[in-house]
Amino acid sequence: MTNLTVWVLALPLLGFIILSLAGRAMARPGVLTVALGTTGLAFLFAAISFLSIHGAPPASPAAGDQVVYTWVNSGVVGAGPSANPLTISFGLLYDPLSAVMLMVITGVGFLIHIYSAGYMHEEEDQEFSRFFSYLNFFIFAMVLLVSPAGWLGAGGSGLLPADRFLVPAPRSDSSRAQSPGHQHHR
Repeated sequence: MTNLTVWVLALPLLGFIILSLAGRAMARPGVLTVALGTTGLAFLFAAISFLSIHGAPPASPAAGDQVVYTWVNSGVVGAGPSANPLTISFGLLYDPLSAVMLMVITGVGFLIHIYSAGYMHEEEDQEFSRFFSYLNFFIFAMVLLVSPAGWLGAGGSGLLPADRFLVPAPRSDSSRAQSPGHQHHR
């Protein structure tokens, strides 16, 4: 079995880092090469991993947990025969369900990148590179979410591409006084 989940996770993150640090200095074709290239390669690696696990039963050795980093490896916790060492690790679980979800996320994410490349053609270069860096971070967060290693990071990333549309316009005092929710107390 070929488990490339780490690369599926790392490539959109790498694209985010490159575009965040150097995106403003890059021309549009360079931004698109990094954004589409990292997401496209993540989809390719997800497809290779999917084909290698395809048809295997969920409890087979093909599915497994891949420990990426051990954060804490400490002494024994508990007493008696049930005493275990305390180990806190960052790992990626790879099974048939996560294989399908990685294909969906990276495949649809790649198509969104392609569509966005045409849709964003009139934006300024700074906004163009920022948008694609946020989009790559969103793909990274979604991959992290379905690789049952972690549930952190995806919550706020969904708002990043739309951040400039979510800032409310300032209201004047006259509009505040006329709003139905604002009542004067006597």
